[in-house]
Amino acid sequence: MDNLHQKTKELLLRVHAKHTATMGQIEKEKHSLENIRKVVVDRKEKCLKVCYEHEWYHYAPNGAWY
Repeated sequence: MDNLHQKTKELLLRVHAKHTATMGQIEKEKHSLENIRKVVVDRKEKCLKVCYEHEWYHYAPNGAWY
């Protein structure tokens, strides 16, 4: 994550905190920041594609994830 632009990193951290707040402990561990394998800026959909070891999500500027 060190190579991300500051605004991108802020979005990632903000949505990640909201996302993991909805999870139980086991899911939180699976979705920890350390388990993020790749973050791609999707300019077409205007969101981040956040890839974990086992799945991926879109993180949107409005705070949503899908």
